[in-house]
Amino acid sequence: MPELPEVETIRRDLETILLERTIQSLQVKDLSVLTGIGPKGQPRRRISAPQFKSKILGKTVQKFDRRGKYLIMEFSDGTALVFHLRITGQLLVAPLNYPERIRFDFDEGQRLYFTDRRRFGEVIFSENWKALPEIVSLGVEPINEALSGEYLKSIFRGRSAPIHSILLNQKLVSGLGNIYVTEALFQAGLRPKRPCGKIPFSKLSELSQSIRQVIADSIEHRGYSMNTYVDAMGKKGRSQLFSKAYGKDGLPCPRCGATFKRIVLAGRGAVFCPRCQE
Repeated sequence: MPELPEVETIRRDLETILLERTIQSLQVKDLSVLTGIGPKGQPRRRISAPQFKSKILGKTVQKFDRRGKYLIMEFSDGTALVFHLRITGQLLVAPLNYPERIRFDFDEGQRLYFTDRRRFGEVIFSENWKALPEIVSLGVEPINEALSGEYLKSIFRGRSAPIHSILLNQKLVSGLGNIYVTEALFQAGLRPKRPCGKIPFSKLSELSQSIRQVIADSIEHRGYSMNTYVDAMGKKGRSQLFSKAYGKDGLPCPRCGATFKRIVLAGRGAVFCPRCQE
């Protein structure tokens, strides 16, 4: 699933290409991806193609935003489309050989394609996207000083869950997935199974810096392309070329030479170095 760096990369691409563009027409080829949300965030409901068209045709893109793994295309009247790519969803400005679910036609010949091979993704029309329950429930963004050692201490206090599992909780830290949690824990020298409530503050401060750093580095490398992720131009990211721990099970640790091991925590695979992660 695309994580924060991948969604942020797409957001920046679209902001460059489609900002202040007006939707002139669209084609809805798969109704299953559409949802409508009222002004207070509820009720959640499926909407028809004509309803969807009536809500967004003629609207001009005011800005592109992101919250966690959600990408928001906000219009000048305050309404918005909220995209959740999930596993195989893609937002492309040029057609590729992927199942096309919705096509948006903008002025000056620009187009945006929402594609999704497995149809797990979602396009939400919202009159007030900041009130969506999915958005309201998200934790802090791991790209600024809000994610500090003090914040981690506060959310870990009294918890015995493994640090790897708790960092995947979107209600505590938004946008992180298996890739960047694995990389951040390796960089901070923490084992994924370590109880989060028993980690000293000095290590939590180091971990907060590691999280911010691996996220920043991946955004610079335009995301991690392992399966279907591509940017808005259809190009793969390069973060996988710089991965130090994720996907390295059975390979030597670049820091100490020990062999990486893999364990399963809450159904998710976690790779770590048994020698230099404590």
